[in-house]
Amino acid sequence: MAGKWFLGCFLVLFLAWEINCQEGPPVISGSYKAIGEMVETLEDGSNLLTQIAFEETYDEERQMAAFRVWMVGMNVTFVENFVTNQTFQLNGTGCSQITVNEWIKTPAPPSLTAYEDINGTVRFSLKQLFALDKRYLKGQKQSTTFRGIPANKWMYEIRGRDDATNKATILNIYAFWSDGSWDTLSSSNKIVPLGYIVTRMNYTRGDPRFKIHEQFINVYGFLAGVTDPKLLEPIQGLGVLPGLSFLFSFVI
Repeated sequence: MAGKWFLGCFLVLFLAWEINCQEGPPVISGSYKAIGEMVETLEDGSNLLTQIAFEETYDEERQMAAFRVWMVGMNVTFVENFVTNQTFQLNGTGCSQITVNEWIKTPAPPSLTAYEDINGTVRFSLKQLFALDKRYLKGQKQSTTFRGIPANKWMYEIRGRDDATNKATILNIYAFWSDGSWDTLSSSNKIVPLGYIVTRMNYTRGDPRFKIHEQFINVYGFLAGVTDPKLLEPIQGLGVLPGLSFLFSFVI
């Protein structure tokens, strides 16, 4: 029995060491701004392929981040205040405070309602993707290309299950970063994020049917050490959020 206990402890320690020794993508901890697009098929039954532009910025000094998505001339912006732990949603109808269950920080099951656009389709911001824990890494990095650019690729896998409904979700996230051998022209740093592929599979235990949704996230411009003030500064209008004692400026 002692031998089995020792072997079990050794295997646990070995797996923990293996996870800690895995090399993930570069860590982005300071300010940045980025632009890009998301390409995917709508989940409303129309099966339409759509391209959705996005802008994103993080201000390390103010501890705030903004994530804006554009679709058919309309936009919605999510502003996060990491000091007060508040998240605001801004769109054409005004400003409202929302509760975000970040799937990155949820052990299981992962929440898929963190960010939604006007059609309710879930979006993932770069801030979330940068925060992926290396315990979700599967295997080592691979040399490849992304949009014709020499790159390194990492794969993450997150599994979750809802005990009440018996529904399970598997998220596979592929991260692509330039390998430094090609001038991306978007940053003084040659190693920058090029994009992500997020594959989500939903299924119910005992049911042979399953649903797969795939999203391509292309990062066309990335600058580290700077912010995009227009995503955080007030443009026009002042809104009073219900139940809060302060004013918050929003875009109309």
